[in-house]
Amino acid sequence: MRRPNREETPPAACVGCGFCCLTDQCEVSHRLHGYLPRCPELAWDEGGSRYVCRLIAQPRCGVDLAPLFVGQGCCWRDNPWRGDVRRRG
Repeated sequence: MRRPNREETPPAACVGCGFCCLTDQCEVSHRLHGYLPRCPELAWDEGGSRYVCRLIAQPRCGVDLAPLFVGQGCCWRDNPWRGDVRRRG
């Protein structure tokens, strides 16, 4: 996951579309689970109609979440999934 730098357009708020986690497993998940085609920590929240990261929702002792850049938003404003948030395979 790429952290936006200050010279770029500010990131847009995360809408929970799942694009990042479904297309590129994060460093934290990779360390915990090894390489997988889909992050096992990604869950669809039926009540909220968005994806959530279990690593964030249920933090584990000793797991460094800093590489996730939580709360810093989406750094790809042109992400086609942003306007079509739905459960994807």
